[in-house]
Amino acid sequence: MPHSAIHWPTTLIYPATLTWLSASVKCLTSIFRLTSPYKARIFSDYWARWHVTLTRFLTWYVYVPLGGNRKGPSRTYINIMLTFIVSGIWHGADWTFIVWGVMNGIWVVAAQIMKNINLQMNFYLAY
Repeated sequence: MPHSAIHWPTTLIYPATLTWLSASVKCLTSIFRLTSPYKARIFSDYWARWHVTLTRFLTWYVYVPLGGNRKGPSRTYINIMLTFIVSGIWHGADWTFIVWGVMNGIWVVAAQIMKNINLQMNFYLAY
């Protein structure tokens, strides 16, 4: 069998593989640039950018059924904390993940309080 007959499938597949790989990398980088979690100026915005699908799920199936933000500020803060405790349980079945959820909940509640009093982090410190 001639030498070139053995390698022709590789010659056709290699450029297609490189094209697919390049397109995949461009897609992933554009998605990361689109959300850019580290450019968030408020912790709740950071969380929403980082966990796009998890945030959507927890919002619609945990936070909204608890009452969301329709029952006053104190109930809103409790709902946020409960949602983040559920998020901690979702991440793992250990106390460290529940503590992680509580800590993230505290930061998001603090960000909500900052938003309610119209206080934002300095642009240059946030970036």
